[in-house]
Amino acid sequence: MSIIMNRYGRLYYRLINNAQSKNRTKKDAYYESHHILPRSLGGTNQKSNLVLLTAREHYIAHLILVKCVEPNLVYKMVAALARFRRQAQNSRSYNLFRNTISQFSKGKLNKSYGKIWIHNIETLEIRYVPKNELSDLPNIWTKGLPYQRGGYRDRTWLHRGDQRCAVPHDQVDELLDQGWTLGRNVNLGQEHYRKMVSARNTPEKNQKHSQSLTGRIAIRNIDGTIKRVTQDQLENYIEKGWTLHKGSGNKMVTSTGRPCVIDGVIYSSVADAASKLSVSYGHVYRRIKNPSFTTWNFTE
Repeated sequence: MSIIMNRYGRLYYRLINNAQSKNRTKKDAYYESHHILPRSLGGTNQKSNLVLLTAREHYIAHLILVKCVEPNLVYKMVAALARFRRQAQNSRSYNLFRNTISQFSKGKLNKSYGKIWIHNIETLEIRYVPKNELSDLPNIWTKGLPYQRGGYRDRTWLHRGDQRCAVPHDQVDELLDQGWTLGRNVNLGQEHYRKMVSARNTPEKNQKHSQSLTGRIAIRNIDGTIKRVTQDQLENYIEKGWTLHKGSGNKMVTSTGRPCVIDGVIYSSVADAASKLSVSYGHVYRRIKNPSFTTWNFTE
């Protein structure tokens, strides 16, 4: 548990327990879901870790959290509080702001009222249309978005005006002749990106991603592309013209334990290169920093 049970911690749980005792639902009034143990501190999305708070309670909860976490975690709570501060400077203003938005974005007041997303099952073209128009369209159109993993693999995005679609690669030239342009031409708002990031960057996913990169080596292509490969894959990429992002090149510095490349030959470390070339560590180090340095003293 990362929340300290000082007077602010007790106040925080008093607020949480009071909200839980009221059996709230979002149908009754405007409430916001709050993670009792914040996700940035290891909390999950399970129902047992969620509680419905009013907008003002939610603001106050994050004010309190700044004062009841470990010192090395305060910056995370400050970052969360800053997102509230961007919308209002105090809990009363935030409550008015959020409730007003909720009140005037329901039903017919919402610009999305009565509309649904549909897509073409053949071309994956996406449209946002009134519900009553769906029955007039051919059967190749269906509800929803084809956002499943790999849904656009082996397809190319094109757009024409407000329309966009993803088609097989062999159909691209035909559509380009019809006035379509490569790319999706998507203008997404800041809120959309914020939701994408919040769903993507969770402690569990970050830990799994970090583990997947353990032991991999960063390499760089001539066009600036950077990727991480295993030791077994390194030689194939070096033959194709890739260089070590860390450990080779005239701007790169290597150290013991990190691979280096000299004249196209891969060595596991500077010490390994020095041993196999029968030169000093300093000579290899200087050769890496300055590829034009070719004076090798094999007597050392």
